[in-house]
Amino acid sequence: MKNFISLWRVARLAGSGDSQKVIAVCEGELARNPDDVVLKKYLSLAYEANGDYSKALQQAVAILACDRNDELALRIAGGSLAKLERHDEAAEYVASYLRVAEKQANQSKSLWDRFRDGLKVSDESKEVRSKWIAWARDYQQWSGNRRIATR
Repeated sequence: MKNFISLWRVARLAGSGDSQKVIAVCEGELARNPDDVVLKKYLSLAYEANGDYSKALQQAVAILACDRNDELALRIAGGSLAKLERHDEAAEYVASYLRVAEKQANQSKSLWDRFRDGLKVSDESKEVRSKWIAWARDYQQWSGNRRIATR
């Protein structure tokens, strides 16, 4: 039960937009519960919002170690690597993100997924997902053109 209360607190903080507080709370909670994937998602989003792409990437990779098809973690990893100008690595995550996001966009959501989305564990609402899919497609095209130009 304590973990649920912690998650609820983090979800409320995330909704307020105070990424510094989210980071502080998540880091504290992860010190006690280092395997909590949901806390890692909030933490990666907060790091991303703060522009700390190295730390956002670190959390995304940790999430992907548990679930290699986690849509949010793939998006954060690809986006963070792109911001860090590690384009070859980013392209791999972006391709995986597109595969997973497009598949999930066409599936109906389970009760758990709808509950999880209500807690804002994932920012992948239909509108946000559409924007990220468009960004990923553009990035793939740019990355492909970049590779051709460097040959």
